[in-house]
Amino acid sequence: MKIKDADNSDSLDIFEWRNDPISCQMFISNKKVTLEEHKKWLESSLNNPLRRIYIGILKDEKVGICRFDIDSKLTSAEVSINLNPTMRGKNLSYQLLSDSIKTYKKTNQIRLTATIKKENKASLIIFQKCSFSIVDEDGSYYHLMKN
Repeated sequence: MKIKDADNSDSLDIFEWRNDPISCQMFISNKKVTLEEHKKWLESSLNNPLRRIYIGILKDEKVGICRFDIDSKLTSAEVSINLNPTMRGKNLSYQLLSDSIKTYKKTNQIRLTATIKKENKASLIIFQKCSFSIVDEDGSYYHLMKN
């Protein structure tokens, strides 16, 4: 899978993936966003030195998005993924996450963390397959760290 930096040409795809009903259900903030809100978020994100956004591409099709949010102390990055809904069920999530982490680690060697809703069993399995372990849990969420 090819991993590229996200740019403005990915905006509508990311917007559609974000507002997919299954994706919304799994996000920490599960409300749909407007196109205007999304455009502002993406523009801000692309200019934020503490955020990296990658798009996975396989055979000229966009597989999904992987985002790394670095904390203010520069000690860790929170990782999240969202698959293109048309790519679900094709066993591509692990490859997207794994290849995005490899790309990220080429320039950043900080600790990686993730927060996953307990009901999102598929994401939990994928993150654990990428050497993340549960370090804490509260209410509806698992908190993971990459070993």
